[in-house]
Amino acid sequence: MTSRLVVSLALATAVTAALADASKAPKLVSCVGSEYVALQRATWASHNPADHASCLSHRDLTVCRRLLSEESPANDTMAVSIRASGIVVQSWLEKGDPGYLDKIYAFRGLKDKSLVVVATQQSETQGMGAQEWEVNVVSIDGRSPNERRTFTTAEFGRLGTLVRNNRTTGSSCHLLSTRWETRATPQGDRLFLVGQLLELQGETPVEHSKTSFSRRFDHRLERQREAQTEDRPLAYFKRQR
Repeated sequence: MTSRLVVSLALATAVTAALADASKAPKLVSCVGSEYVALQRATWASHNPADHASCLSHRDLTVCRRLLSEESPANDTMAVSIRASGIVVQSWLEKGDPGYLDKIYAFRGLKDKSLVVVATQQSETQGMGAQEWEVNVVSIDGRSPNERRTFTTAEFGRLGTLVRNNRTTGSSCHLLSTRWETRATPQGDRLFLVGQLLELQGETPVEHSKTSFSRRFDHRLERQREAQTEDRPLAYFKRQR
């Protein structure tokens, strides 16, 4: 085999691998409004004016993220609580930046009302502004203890993170989790946004899926991120060529 042929085969393999890495997302649509309802910003005032909190509510369900005092143990800065009919059914502490107190989303299942999804922003890098969010999937079916699973994602949007995969059977909702990765391509190292689908279902709030896909960071994706769209990161993959 000539050296020229060896080089050609190597380049073909590299290009094929790069295309595989940049595989397109399956056909996804938001399931907020059809399978999950977004909690809205609570308009009622806190009973304690000094109690700095950001709360969301929907009917009998309330989710609050509260700033703790400086004397809090283990440097925890915030507490998140879920109340159903006035009773705290789940709570946890966070070490996030207090500046992101208001960066919270919450969703309640319409078909399975025992499932609640709470997302809170933890940080944002300088430069490209890569965000880090914690997504908590909570089962509040009255069992003891109520189950909670926590996942980290790089991007989160009110309409673009709970999605349905139209290529699969059934109508179950998925959590679209994303992360930024640097990958080798024939043009050198490039930054990719990698998506992973995690299925939300029944007694097991999140089931890991093998479905993953990616999109290379370029000027089009950069413009989309600067627009601060509510349907991120779903829109990033939907508008991919």
